[in-house]
Amino acid sequence: MIIGDLRHPKSQHLNGTTVTVQSFDEASKRYVVLLHADQNKQIKLKPKNLKDSDEINPSSPARRCTSAANKSRRSTATRASAVCQR
Repeated sequence: MIIGDLRHPKSQHLNGTTVTVQSFDEASKRYVVLLHADQNKQIKLKPKNLKDSDEINPSSPARRCTSAANKSRRSTATRASAVCQR
């Protein structure tokens, strides 16, 4: 997954950063993601700020996993874990 569409001047530098989804925080309605550039840093992002990195390579297995997770009727937390499985 890639961060996109962050508009705040202090966070715009994160646009284009590759992340791994760790979980979904129901209380804040945001995904908890791990920054690839800094493996010790977790941040929370709105779903609209996560872009599928496989749009660049639509035939990759991760793309199929993400698509299947989004089409299912599982809970949001389950979808997040399905997205993470690579």
